[in-house]
Amino acid sequence: MLPLRIPELFSKGQLAKVGTSIFSVFSLASKIAPSVIFVDEVDSMLGRRETPGKHETMRKMKNEFMMNWDGLQTKDKERVFVLAATNRPFNLDEAVIRGLLRR
Repeated sequence: MLPLRIPELFSKGQLAKVGTSIFSVFSLASKIAPSVIFVDEVDSMLGRRETPGKHETMRKMKNEFMMNWDGLQTKDKERVFVLAATNRPFNLDEAVIRGLLRR
């Protein structure tokens, strides 16, 4: 299992590296498939789009995650699963909820 702990990256002041970290986790998961990517506190990264005060870096990070996640769908032979945890499921973006239910 590959953990993707976004709040940890925020607390370490590595916001600029979050996109690279997301890409690295998805890339590694694909290389060692079958694998599981565990996203803790997913609402901190993939919350609703209309949430006020969202930073541009957060938007880019969300796009990076969604792009990599969608890329998994195009690779039928790779068995990479995304498991997400949240205490605030109603704060998640609808596209994320659809993706978690569908995949």
